[in-house]
Amino acid sequence: MRIAVIDFETANRYRSSACQLGIAVVEGDKIVAAQEWLIQPKPFQFDHWNVQMHGITADRVIDSPTFNAIWPDVQEFIGDAVVAAHNASFDMSVLRHAMYSNDLTIPTIPYFCTLGMSRAQWPQLACHRLPFLAGIFEIELNSHDALSDAKATAGLILRAMSEYGCSTVNELIDRMQICLRRFDDSYGNTAPRVNSIHNSPASMREFYDGKLNSLEGKAIAFTGDLQWLTREMAAELVVAAGGQFHPAPKRGTTMLVVGDVDIRVLAKGETQSSKLKKAIALRDKGQSIEITTASDFLQSLFQSELPPSEV
Repeated sequence: MRIAVIDFETANRYRSSACQLGIAVVEGDKIVAAQEWLIQPKPFQFDHWNVQMHGITADRVIDSPTFNAIWPDVQEFIGDAVVAAHNASFDMSVLRHAMYSNDLTIPTIPYFCTLGMSRAQWPQLACHRLPFLAGIFEIELNSHDALSDAKATAGLILRAMSEYGCSTVNELIDRMQICLRRFDDSYGNTAPRVNSIHNSPASMREFYDGKLNSLEGKAIAFTGDLQWLTREMAAELVVAAGGQFHPAPKRGTTMLVVGDVDIRVLAKGETQSSKLKKAIALRDKGQSIEITTASDFLQSLFQSELPPSEV
């Protein structure tokens, strides 16, 4: 079985606005082919937040072909492969809308989601977004470059294969009981279910042994929307690194990790979070409390350098 790992970048809020596509093909236990396409998006407009993430602007794709023009080559490149994507519901939705908007016939393609695979295979991880996983497993990644994302996602599949001792993706699908879904002209793009048979490590400390910088002597609290990091996982990470977890800032707290929204509010001279207000009050009284974002906290915590976050 061949696996074609796909990744789309979009120009704006519309799912039809594919502006870049990357595909990495896995056969056996390695990546055997990879290709990318720059695409004129439909509609042809670039929203600020999309450009902030992937850096693709109108002048870069103004002379690129439309999705309609590249589809024959893409279809030939994929061939009879099973498609995979990290957060497949997004990428398969982009594929569907790009095809609908160009009046293309929707093919039938089996696919699965490596986000679901990762959650099943590595349930003890604090996050299963691609930049985080690439950092943990030392997979090269230029985040939000479609080809790099596709190759890194293929790297996750190969990592899971290695852990199971599988020489082919077929074996991995059987061992993990990955349920393939079907992309066709029916409605819906939900991510496939993954039944996992795996052996979890005894503790977070065991799994992260040798991967974390020490937090010994530090006491850390969290507030706000941490995007990909649940409060429970945050607490376990702190303890696994030898630090203390404080549910709220108090005497002895040395760091408050906040969501990006809180940082923007703080930059405007406003505060909304009671925990953030408490930390600032303690700092005003002379207590040394560092205030940082979740992405910066993770960057400093892991010994291997993490790629930029997807926030």
